[in-house]
Amino acid sequence: MKILTFSRTIQTSFVLSLHLAFLPQTWCDTIQNGSFESPTVPPIVLTPAVPDTWQRTGSEAYVLNGRYGPAQDGLQYLGIKNGSALSQVFNIATAGAYTLTWFDSTEFNGPDQTSPYTVIVQDSANATITSASFDANNVSGVGVWVPRSLSVTFPNTASYKLIFLGQSGAFAELSLIDNVCLAAVSAPPNIALNAGGV
Repeated sequence: MKILTFSRTIQTSFVLSLHLAFLPQTWCDTIQNGSFESPTVPPIVLTPAVPDTWQRTGSEAYVLNGRYGPAQDGLQYLGIKNGSALSQVFNIATAGAYTLTWFDSTEFNGPDQTSPYTVIVQDSANATITSASFDANNVSGVGVWVPRSLSVTFPNTASYKLIFLGQSGAFAELSLIDNVCLAAVSAPPNIALNAGGV
């Protein structure tokens, strides 16, 4: 009996892990190019390229490839500061509660520095649905990524805009952003687990 129970537990865990391994591709596709992998930029260089599907405001929003350590996901990430912003318009097919997730970090010039930025979600009339401010200098060194999240309730099926606004000064630290994902609170979808025998 104990052997059978243990076997079923392993089987259940394996099936759950297998399903979860494939969730990022199908579960976080509302925000396009959320890891800023396109276009490809040269390593180390501070590149003022605009990521595909995003729009830039201001001159200090950058796509970075390894300049301040490795990316949290893929090879590239976003850097923003000094009132510059990156935004993306996206569509919500089903109104309701969602969770916006991402990771932040900083070039890290020391624990006494700050790297503030604000995340804003607007409707098609530019009215703010929700917003929150963060400090990316919450890390212990270069290349350390911290998970972040923000709850958003979309009242209608419509187009909305996501904005990352850098608020550190001209000579202050860049706020680094990577792996942006927006998913319905009900996601992931129901996963059928075969916990029984054959």
